[in-house]
Amino acid sequence: MNPPSRLERSVLVVDREFCELPAAQTLIPLGYRASAVGSGRKALERLGRQSFWALLVDCLLPDMDPLELVRETKRRHPEARIILSSQFGDFALAGRALECGVDAFLRKPFTRAAVAHTFSWLAGELPLLSLADPVVA
Repeated sequence: MNPPSRLERSVLVVDREFCELPAAQTLIPLGYRASAVGSGRKALERLGRQSFWALLVDCLLPDMDPLELVRETKRRHPEARIILSSQFGDFALAGRALECGVDAFLRKPFTRAAVAHTFSWLAGELPLLSLADPVVA
């Protein structure tokens, strides 16, 4: 069986209101079907109705701990890939996030190239860059 094409890979961006749309708009030209919600609770509502290939989750959600969202997503959809994004280099959070099932990290502000590389890596299309690279730092 062939892996799904990018158009078959839907991504839910979960970030604070007014921050989620630019991230989703970064994914669309890369060939992904992206939608966005402005809170963790809204993400859980969407996950109750729809499956997503991946979630791009910000570390500062307005209504819940992002790791709570990660755990619940993995409980409902264990196959979902999860990318955590943050403008802070919080290594303690990164360790806890890995234990919860986060697959990758993106440091904000991220570039289209960083997003493209991270999502291509998740799909098995590219190798992971070094830890010194801003894509995974």
